[in-house]
Amino acid sequence: MQSAKISISINGSQHGYFNCNRGVREGDPLSPLLFCIVEEVLSRGISRLVDDGKVSLIVGTRDVLVPSHCFYADDLMLFYKGKNSSLMALKELFPDMLNVQARL
Repeated sequence: MQSAKISISINGSQHGYFNCNRGVREGDPLSPLLFCIVEEVLSRGISRLVDDGKVSLIVGTRDVLVPSHCFYADDLMLFYKGKNSSLMALKELFPDMLNVQARL
């Protein structure tokens, strides 16, 4: 059985493709709940990086507050300064989530 492939879009260009080997199939009644739980964990992780000062946010004009991230359906948009330190902090957030999947 062929699984779906996902990729990451950075500044409009696709980078890498990853196979989805495990998970709940679309249409399963448990699928939306699991999706929301994982989205919440990811959101809290990103917020923690911002609170700890590991990710530098974009400053809006006239002190307009710019969000650190936004979810829409199954998309994630990140709004931060393009510093290597911010990118590395975000990159370090994902191995923990991948290690959990590897143990299942």
